[in-house]
Amino acid sequence: MSVAPPAPGSPGAPAAARAQLSAMCRRVILRNLATLYDVGDMPYRLARPFLQQCRPEQLRMLEEASPHLLEDTDELWRRACLRDFADLRKLDEEGRLDAPPVWRDLYQTRQQQAEEAKALATARIKGRYAEHSALKNAKKLIVTDVPIPSQRRRPRPVDRTPATALQSQGRAMLLKARTGLAMRARQMMRPPRHQPAARAAAPSLASRKPAPPPRSAPPPPPPRGGGSAT
Repeated sequence: MSVAPPAPGSPGAPAAARAQLSAMCRRVILRNLATLYDVGDMPYRLARPFLQQCRPEQLRMLEEASPHLLEDTDELWRRACLRDFADLRKLDEEGRLDAPPVWRDLYQTRQQQAEEAKALATARIKGRYAEHSALKNAKKLIVTDVPIPSQRRRPRPVDRTPATALQSQGRAMLLKARTGLAMRARQMMRPPRHQPAARAAAPSLASRKPAPPPRSAPPPPPPRGGGSAT
């Protein structure tokens, strides 16, 4: 939509032309706001409509390029603080927010704290993810064609130093004790044998053979001499 300029020579021609030109410039700036980095010596009252639409980073860049804006942009930084930080917004709604000397400095301080907290949370999440990945890799099964060498035990070195008499006696007693224990263990492991059948009964008295009679003593020899018996 185009607006016809007033007729030349009319009383409102200069003011209307300036207003129309100013509105046209604001529309062009707002359309290309992302590429705006300097406003020159433009007063704050003219730059305020599009400065309100700038992000804090862009607003800070415009202030550095045009330092005269710092005298009036504190209201814009207050709006940014209440918009981006919920705790400040809640305190302001409850009427308990103390206004800082410079809202621009407060916004920068709170932004740095938020970035540090975000970096700390990111590092914590990365650490937990690394621990989880390491544990998962430790439990992972790996298929390979390379045979795994068997681990053989090394033989114990043989003590070849000559043994003393006391050591030899101790070894002999230890070997004897081990042998006795092994024999007892084998005897305990053997199954019990069956009891042998009862012996036959002793023969009766009738079946025994009679004992031979005792031999009689020989008669005494006759007395020596000539006498006869009476």
